[in-house]
Amino acid sequence: VVENDNHRASMNPPVDMKYLQEITGGEKEFELEITRLFVEDTGERLSGLKKAVDEGNTSTLEREAHTIKGAGLNIGANKLGELALALEKKASSGSFENTQNMLAELESEFQRVKLFLERNENMEK
Repeated sequence: VVENDNHRASMNPPVDMKYLQEITGGEKEFELEITRLFVEDTGERLSGLKKAVDEGNTSTLEREAHTIKGAGLNIGANKLGELALALEKKASSGSFENTQNMLAELESEFQRVKLFLERNENMEK
């Protein structure tokens, strides 16, 4: 089963590199700058999401999820963007039902994106 999961992950990378290269005009330094900023900022925003969930703050949860959604979609991390959108919608409805699980899934996908970008960066060197 693990082999199938790894194979599936390689078939569906967490970042659409073709899209990322398209928006950066193929400029590697620009691509690296954008992805490093994305990783740094999204990590901080995930901390904000955790705090918002712990405090029951729907407005902060909605705002942080919205920002993560946009950032993810802007670099081609489409699944991350979709997960953040679901969390944003949940927050806008005023419900905290299942937000811990949704946040865990979002964090897991962020780690997948981060690892993928780090590997891609190392392969470029």
